[in-house]
Amino acid sequence: MRIENAAHHHTGKAASHQKIIKAEFLECFCPADPSWRNAVIEHGLAVIKRVISH
Repeated sequence: MRIENAAHHHTGKAASHQKIIKAEFLECFCPADPSWRNAVIEHGLAVIKRVISH
């Protein structure tokens, strides 16, 4: 997080290393792996269904 924050505040938005750092940061919290994304969506839908049913 510190590296991403430093890149955001102290480099130009067009800097190639800033784009790489931001992509890596996004991958940490929202992986591009389709199976991970599907599992998250399924879990979220299950939680919503439980909330609605109570």
